Amino acid sequence: MDKLTSKPINSTFWLLTGLLAFTLVLSNFVVNFAFYLDGFILMLSVFTYPFVYFFLNIITIKYGAKKTFMAIVVALTLQLLAYIINNTVSGYIVAEHVMLASANAYMISTLINLSIFYYLFRSSNISFWSVLGTFLLVNLIDTLSFQQVLNTSWHFSSDVLFNALISAGIKTVVSIIPAFIIHRLYANKQKK
Repeated sequence: MDKLTSKPINSTFWLLTGLLAFTLVLSNFVVNFAFYLDGFILMLSVFTYPFVYFFLNIITIKYGAKKTFMAIVVALTLQLLAYIINNTVSGYIVAEHVMLASANAYMISTLINLSIFYYLFRSSNISFWSVLGTFLLVNLIDTLSFQQVLNTSWHFSSDVLFNALISAGIKTVVSIIPAFIIHRLYANKQKK
C-alpha cells in the first residue's frame, strides 16, 4: 500500500493552494526589488520563493502527488492571471519573456520537487538533510532555469552561475525552518 494515501479535496487543500499561489505571486512581485551582496545583485524573492516548495510539500504529504500537480497548475494559472492584470491595470509592464522565464522556471523546479518528494515519501525513512538538500536543488534549478530563458545567448557566464549559487544558498538558509517542519510532518504521518 502506498504511504501517500491521498485525502479528498477539501477546504484545507484550497487554503494551501491559495497560500501557494499567493507566495508565487508575491515572489514574482518582489523579484523586481534587488539588493547587493559583495558586488552581486540578488532579488528579494530569495526570502519568499522557498515557501512555494514548503506549501507544495505540505500538499504532497496531505493529498498526494496528483492533487499536488493540480495545485501547481492552479498556482501557475493565477500567477499568469496576475501578470495579465498587472500589465492591464498598472503602468508597469512585465515583458512576455520574463513571464515565460518565470513560468518555465516554476514548472521545471516544482515538477522536479514533486518527483523527488514523491520518491522520498515512498521510502521508509526521510531525513531532515534530504529535505533540505531537495530545497537547495530545486531552488538552484529554479534560478538557473529562469536565467537560462532570460539569457538569449544560451550561454552562462561565471557571474550568472555564481549569482545563482549565492541565490540558491540564501534560499536554502531561508528553507531551514520550512524543511524542519516538512520533516516533522512526514515523521508524524509515518507514525499514524
